[in-house]
Amino acid sequence: MPEIKNNFLQGKMNKDLDERIIPKGEYIEAQNVAISESEDSDVGAIETIRGNKKVNTDISMAGSPEVIGHVRDVNNKRIIYFITNFTGNDTENIRKITRAKNAGSNHSGSSAYSNGSTDNCIIAMYDVANNTTHKLLEGAWLNFSKNHLITGAQVIDDLLFFTDDYNQPRKINISECLQRPAGNYYQFEDQISVAKYAPYLPIRLTDNAGVSGLSRDGTITSEYMKDKFIRFSYRYKFEDGEYSLIAPFTQIVFEPLNNSIISNTEDQTNQVSGEPDVVVDKHTIYRTGKVNIMQNKINKVLLRIPVPNINERDDSADYSSNAAYSNDYKIESIDILVKESDGVSIKLVKTITLKDTQNSDFEHYTEKFKSNGQTYHRQVLKHTYKSQKPFQVLPEDQLTRVFDQVPIRAKSLDIVSNRLVFGNYIENYDYPLDFSGKKGINFTLGQSAKGDGLISTATHGHIRHDEFAYKYHSLKQRRTYQVGIVFADKYGRQSPVILSSSENDDSDTLTINPSHDNKSSKFSNAYSWSDSQTAYGLAMKILFQDTQLFKSNSDVYDPEFNAGYNPHGWYSWRLVVKQTQQEYYNVYTSHPFQNWDNIENEPVSGGSDFRGKSWLSLVGDNINKVPRNINDQDINRDGISGSDVDLYPKVLYKTDGTITGNVMQSEQLDQLHELVDVISLGNAFEQSLFVSSDDNTSGTGGFSVYNFVYAKDKNPLIAELANMKRYYDNGTDVNGNVKIAYVAADTSDSTTVTLSQTADGAANFTSSVNGFTVNGSRITNRNKPTKVVGFNGGNSTATFDSKQTLKKGDYLIFSIYKEGLSVFETEPFESKIDIFYETSTCGLVQDLNEDVSEGGGVSGGPSNILFHTTQGGTTNVTGYPEATSSGTLGFVKATDNSGSSNLAFFLNSATTGNDLNVFSRFSVNQTTGEVTIIGGTAFKGTTQDNITIRFEVQDPDSGSSFADFNISVTNSAPTFTASSVTRLLSAQAGNNALVFQDNAVTNGSSLSSDDSTFASGLGQAVSFSMGNSSFNSYFTASLSGNSLTIRTTSAWTVSNAQAFFNNSQSNRTMTITLNDGQSSNNTASMALIIDELASTLQVELDINTQNNSLDICDARSTQDFWVTQNTASNPPTQQNGYYTLHVGNKIFTNSTLTNAASFTAGFYRNPGTTNQLDSYKLVLINTSGANQGVITSINDNEECDDRES
Repeated sequence: MPEIKNNFLQGKMNKDLDERIIPKGEYIEAQNVAISESEDSDVGAIETIRGNKKVNTDISMAGSPEVIGHVRDVNNKRIIYFITNFTGNDTENIRKITRAKNAGSNHSGSSAYSNGSTDNCIIAMYDVANNTTHKLLEGAWLNFSKNHLITGAQVIDDLLFFTDDYNQPRKINISECLQRPAGNYYQFEDQISVAKYAPYLPIRLTDNAGVSGLSRDGTITSEYMKDKFIRFSYRYKFEDGEYSLIAPFTQIVFEPLNNSIISNTEDQTNQVSGEPDVVVDKHTIYRTGKVNIMQNKINKVLLRIPVPNINERDDSADYSSNAAYSNDYKIESIDILVKESDGVSIKLVKTITLKDTQNSDFEHYTEKFKSNGQTYHRQVLKHTYKSQKPFQVLPEDQLTRVFDQVPIRAKSLDIVSNRLVFGNYIENYDYPLDFSGKKGINFTLGQSAKGDGLISTATHGHIRHDEFAYKYHSLKQRRTYQVGIVFADKYGRQSPVILSSSENDDSDTLTINPSHDNKSSKFSNAYSWSDSQTAYGLAMKILFQDTQLFKSNSDVYDPEFNAGYNPHGWYSWRLVVKQTQQEYYNVYTSHPFQNWDNIENEPVSGGSDFRGKSWLSLVGDNINKVPRNINDQDINRDGISGSDVDLYPKVLYKTDGTITGNVMQSEQLDQLHELVDVISLGNAFEQSLFVSSDDNTSGTGGFSVYNFVYAKDKNPLIAELANMKRYYDNGTDVNGNVKIAYVAADTSDSTTVTLSQTADGAANFTSSVNGFTVNGSRITNRNKPTKVVGFNGGNSTATFDSKQTLKKGDYLIFSIYKEGLSVFETEPFESKIDIFYETSTCGLVQDLNEDVSEGGGVSGGPSNILFHTTQGGTTNVTGYPEATSSGTLGFVKATDNSGSSNLAFFLNSATTGNDLNVFSRFSVNQTTGEVTIIGGTAFKGTTQDNITIRFEVQDPDSGSSFADFNISVTNSAPTFTASSVTRLLSAQAGNNALVFQDNAVTNGSSLSSDDSTFASGLGQAVSFSMGNSSFNSYFTASLSGNSLTIRTTSAWTVSNAQAFFNNSQSNRTMTITLNDGQSSNNTASMALIIDELASTLQVELDINTQNNSLDICDARSTQDFWVTQNTASNPPTQQNGYYTLHVGNKIFTNSTLTNAASFTAGFYRNPGTTNQLDSYKLVLINTSGANQGVITSINDNEECDDRES
């Protein structure tokens, strides 16, 4: 038969049309089919969907496990599925989610977190081809939640990516997991997060004692570091090929030659052995404009690269004996990176593979942040860098990769073109709030000599040994810095720049004023910035004003796997700085000359006369540092232009004009601190600083440059400045000595010249010019300026050092120029870009919190705030049991530093670990500091049990200080109404008979709304055991709210009951146990003694409750009662429908015999009588007291006649 093929390309079921007219590519009905989507010829063909197959697996889990998601690995014919028995909460804040318990031990290896819990999570894999099941990963730390299904999961290259919208996105290596059948290849959240661990510390340049790793090695031939300002960093490469973020860079690794000393001795060379033999005198600097000592003496650096451990604050860890590195983060290798100051790229100089390292390659260092705090041991990997040139440039995107684009939580993920794509995600954490709840962090800024705040001899604090690692680094003077803090979680997700929340608007901004104090006499004449140590340069200090960084503890990372475990809190911090004053130059030149007016062509002298200008010669590269402005031309003077550069004089000639070896000494200015405007630029000729002459020996082409112009023979570029003498007290003429004279008589080829104050020679010239040099139109210079070597004021004659031929009336200019080193700083470029730059000041948030907890608070305010159990005691308050609803918790105490003893105590806040406000639970006596508990509480076994109480201690004389104290609500054992009770039980009671009931049991909580929560999913909330365990099946226990009930089962038959009561009382004692489901102090027990209740008879009595009548005619109701033998000789009986009761029997209103009867008279039919006079029996009982319900008499009673009825 011919074969008919249909391709259902539209893949569409159509039941609306008749089969004769249905369009091609559609079908009427189909079940269990799929339309092929292949690219082969069978596209559009209908394929049968395979049915389900039951798979047997040996994977088991306690409780009520559920599969919450799966993913197919089609290429490898595998199905991966996720199982959990834990149910989490619903909150968008990942820092406040509840976490599965039974995690085993915490990261420190100490106490377990809820050993009694059976919470568990498993990632399992079914191999379809082999029909086998494998446990890939197991542990409560996976924190899967039943109410957060895993719908986003993909497998690529044997890597499983998954997300559940409860935890952060994760990833595991399937092959690695299969090598560990126990499912424990990964053991921590940090090992499986898609966002990898982000290094938070720069490379350390000193050891634990502060010994610098910077040196010079004469055997190293590479000069890569010689003329470069480089910084070092590193990054990790993890086992699956991912790279971490780049760690913070070090500061520039640079130290000048000759111990950074410029010599006063001309032509002095470097005196430090092993360093390049360069000229280090100041004369060379101002003559060439170059500072030869500004070469890097360092060519060898011992880099100490931080390597992380899971818990960096594990106070039990000790790596001091070359301990092996555990490599918990599964780091494969470490890249060492460099960045040059004038380069934009990051370069790779070395890759260290960890498997090739030895234990001796690792070193430990310690941190301690409080005087009485713990000491933490941490590790570094040592590597010696020997000026090797980089061999690879990192991709450009690594330069701007400050965090990875991995969301905090995501509902879905997929693989698109080998890229991981997330959907419906949460990306950022909430903006941090300070201690008082304001946005930001409460800090201020200050400055001190570098290292003063953390002198190496200090015992605790953030000790970084910067005075050794960065010996010559300093804050820049005349700069304004704005400082912020950036926080990051452990995986590199960062906060924005956090500024100060202080009420002072400028608290996060610091301006560094010019420094001019004489440092030569400080600290043993060591030319130090500090009075207490040798330190070169200034450092900024940040002063935290609170004793805790954040308002909420949930903002802080907590590595301990207990109720407070929080992997998503802020883990690290780093300071960032905005400094908009950017590039600038230092202009090294000879001293400027002052007091010359080039317009009037005459000197201007006198302390208060500032008309004259100062003239600064620019040679060498200084010409480029102070460039002309081509758009600012002087139309009246050819070649003269302005400049956009302003200069700041940092070093000028000494005020007293001290001369050493023909050189005027220099000093930092300590007077006027302001910028100097460059009025004009031009060479000496253009600036009119010359006299005409036929002498060409000066090299200036037919004119003679004034001798007070430095480097006059080169016709240098000269900057016209305002008169520099205004920078000195009283306008001292330090370098501006010019005198004008005239030739009084013709002189022919003579060294002696007679001078006059006037051109006609009539006025004698008496002011000495001995030692001056001279300019004049007829002065002939012979390769050097003509100098006056003698002067006779009596006859106004000057003796020159060379013969001159002069005419009467010739104009002569006598001047003394004193050269020497001056340093000007060009005004920096002001950036308009609002950018904060990272610094090497960083660390762990927990460390910083511990540090500021001891040092924070208002200056001079109350200190040493303590929270003790008694007023005069020393025991710290650690918590209180949930059963406590009132009473004294403890006392707040503090030191009054003002001495007035007038402190007042207040409760500032009380917050649980999950940010619940429990302020109303406590009260503080303002005067005594007594803290009392108000109202009940309940233990939860979560972070809600951890309470941070913040106290404010006010001192009217200084201000307020704050302190936080962490206390815990502890679990209290459940309670019964009584610890032991006895109950009677009839052998004839039968099934479901009430044995015992306690309607006021509690879980130990003093909070009535929470005292009925007992164990759930952790075992039975109520359990019991008989003294003879074979009797356990006779009874059942139930718990509903606060009501505990014990009843009989169907096994309570008469024969079993008789055997039961034949046993001893101890065997008939039931021990009832309540379990509130917590990890400790979670159970309490009581004893229920079950004794036999004598035979009980249910009877129907007519009773009178209306009056004291003993007449059957006054009976008003008929009720059921239960009668026991009690003290009577015979039990009550019933025969042929008639009762026989006896004096001493006891009557009850209920079958459980717990309520004794109380009525005036009771009547029942007299058995076997026909006499109307004794038709009824009258029963009288005790109506109160211990014998209530006991029959006292039984009498005949006459039947009522019709009339009486």
